[in-house]
Amino acid sequence: MEQDTSLREYMSRSTGWNGSFLAQFFIIRTIDLLIACLRFLHSVRTPGGRLVYQYVKKRRTLPKCGQCKKELNGIKPSRPCERPRMSRRLKTVTRTFGGVLCHHCLRERIIRAFLIDEQKVVKVLRAQQQAKPVGKPVKAPKTTKTTKAGASKSK
Repeated sequence: MEQDTSLREYMSRSTGWNGSFLAQFFIIRTIDLLIACLRFLHSVRTPGGRLVYQYVKKRRTLPKCGQCKKELNGIKPSRPCERPRMSRRLKTVTRTFGGVLCHHCLRERIIRAFLIDEQKVVKVLRAQQQAKPVGKPVKAPKTTKTTKAGASKSK
């Protein structure tokens, strides 16, 4: 009981909160909960019938797409401190840029890369067609290689 009164005194001195009404009913277990914002405190009735405060953690978030900023599908919501303890399959999607880009942005990126390559090929073909002379193409004379008779025999 001595600890309970000292907590009430601490609360009234540090925050200016008069806990005479709530302190009779709620059991505050640690000083850390008193220092925390009151909006993060949640009252819970235990199976023993007591009312206690519990600290409410921040909401878990989903990673966002790097391009369109939409939430990524197939990834478990989590806090950054929880992610190192999670398995890899919960944090990513087994796809190129999985866990970084959404499937729409990835599809656009692949199509854009393909079209850029096609554009380069078309430029080269146009340049070759414009460089060709209008008349008959001239064939280069064939050259024959001379080989030594002993080198071409097999064992």
